[in-house]
Amino acid sequence: MESEENNNNVETQQVEEENAQLENEENENKENNNEQQEVKAEEQAEEQQEVKAEEQQEVKAEEQAEEQQEVKAEEQQEVKAEEQQEVKAEEQQEVKAEEQAKEDEVKAEEQQEVKAEEQQEVKAEEQAKEDEVKAEEQQEVKAEEQAKEDEVKADEQVKEEEEKPKQETYPEEKLENEEVKEIKEAPKEETKEFESKKETTEMFLDYGLKVKAQWYDDENNKGDENDTVNVVFSTESKNKLVLHWGVFKDKQSDNKWYHPDKSYYPPLTTEFDSYALETDFSYLKEDEKEQKINMKFPKLDTLNFVFFEKDSNKWHNNNWQDYHIKLN
Repeated sequence: MESEENNNNVETQQVEEENAQLENEENENKENNNEQQEVKAEEQAEEQQEVKAEEQQEVKAEEQAEEQQEVKAEEQQEVKAEEQQEVKAEEQQEVKAEEQAKEDEVKAEEQQEVKAEEQQEVKAEEQAKEDEVKAEEQQEVKAEEQAKEDEVKADEQVKEEEEKPKQETYPEEKLENEEVKEIKEAPKEETKEFESKKETTEMFLDYGLKVKAQWYDDENNKGDENDTVNVVFSTESKNKLVLHWGVFKDKQSDNKWYHPDKSYYPPLTTEFDSYALETDFSYLKEDEKEQKINMKFPKLDTLNFVFFEKDSNKWHNNNWQDYHIKLN
């Protein structure tokens, strides 16, 4: 019995050991399963994290791509805006250039019109001056011819009187002749003949320059205060010579020069200042060898003058004493 009990105890022990082994195996299996599950869970977690990371990267990439696209779009818009502005600026510049060109054309046309008008005015003034010069030349020629005729007539009358024979008569014959004259001859009115007194002076300037001045009474003089004197300056020099002049009235108390009335201005005369005038020497006729200035003044004045030579920019002023012609 005891042996059976022992056997039974041994069997129970074996069973218990086996059960213990099984439990241990089961526990090991459970632990292994738990470990595997943990590993799987970890792996799954890692996979999920990787997936999330990838998704986040994709999202970031998409966001970056969108941002880049937006930036590109903005840059393109800015470039387009700049191009449009440049195009507008170029168009505006072209428009301004066209407007400026039109304004320049208008101005050029206006200037041409003004120049044409000025040229016409200058031509008209030159023609008027030429007409005045011609009229004055004709008057001067007529005056000179009339003066020459008067001189010839006066000379002829003097010769006729000198050539008449002188008859000596006795007192009785003289009385008879006087009685006959009283009967036959009507009383003659007294007449005054015009006598032109011409005076000439020559002025020797520097560098062999010589100027001649002649002055003589106007043939239309009537013996009153309105009588005038003709003055002619002449030179054979070809230099550009100017007469710088003014008048001095005999009744004035100061020594200043004055302008005469403008009606006495000869051609090619300009006002130098409020006291003096300037007149250019010129050839009055095409074939003349002398440059001249023809002038006319009241007899009660004195003509004061000096000469200016344009070519050498030199004054001829009689050693600062000026030149004078008394016209009375």
